[in-house]
Amino acid sequence: VMEVILSMNTDLTADEATLLYIGLTTDTGCFQYSNTSAASFRAAAELLRLGADNAMVSTVFFRKVSRARLKLESMIYSGLQYFRDGKIAVATITLEMMEKAGATEDDCDDLAGLAGRVEGSVLNITIREQEDGSSKISVRSTPEISSSDICAVFGGGGHAMAAGCTIYGKPDKARDMLLSVIDEVWK
Repeated sequence: VMEVILSMNTDLTADEATLLYIGLTTDTGCFQYSNTSAASFRAAAELLRLGADNAMVSTVFFRKVSRARLKLESMIYSGLQYFRDGKIAVATITLEMMEKAGATEDDCDDLAGLAGRVEGSVLNITIREQEDGSSKISVRSTPEISSSDICAVFGGGGHAMAAGCTIYGKPDKARDMLLSVIDEVWK
């Protein structure tokens, strides 16, 4: 988008540069994800030159969270389950946890990445209970196993290292179904 705007010989305002910088930093996980490239850094440098507010973006999007989010994260971390000698980490978020934490949808950004912080994990699953009795599944993996192949079994999709699906059932049932599929997909 930045390149299109600049190719039209139109200047970006500092606010516009900040908005584009938000998109760039969130899409690259603050430049941590594998989609980060030299072009990403060049774009970031150009957006900063045009007045993007890096300090504000870093604070608002990457450094500060609500108290409800911190409480929810503590419950998620304390409830992590491990399988295959720690290579699989499963995080579950129930409706009860959301209520106890006082968390809202605004507190749920990027929860799928939490289980992946565990040293030695290769496959990370986040299961989030939904009001309709289903479970929303987010799968993250390293290149040795395809997240997409796992989620495809349940009608979901994504790409090799990040995919999602919905399983109709409570989180424990969804976890057991996923682990069964993983045993078939990841020999």
